[in-house]
Amino acid sequence: MNLNLRTRTGQIAKSIHAGAPNAMSGVVFPGTARSIRVTDVKRLGSNVLITGDLGERATMLTGESPTFSMQIDRSIGRAEADFLGSRVVMRLDE
Repeated sequence: MNLNLRTRTGQIAKSIHAGAPNAMSGVVFPGTARSIRVTDVKRLGSNVLITGDLGERATMLTGESPTFSMQIDRSIGRAEADFLGSRVVMRLDE
């Protein structure tokens, strides 16, 4: 993730890697890599909302949206985002 909070832009790469969360390998499951162009970042207290657009729409799966949003709540250490057509809840690392 590369975000510029001043200009509210950036790039996010997301994918599914083989292995447990604390022992991920460099192997990416085919068809799961996505590149996102960040179009806005909004901060309100401990919450951050990141929105963007998928870069490569030709590889999208059925039900997957061409737009991206991620809600981060730093006060409880949690983030939620759409991924491959499903909503995913993630724990933030410190």
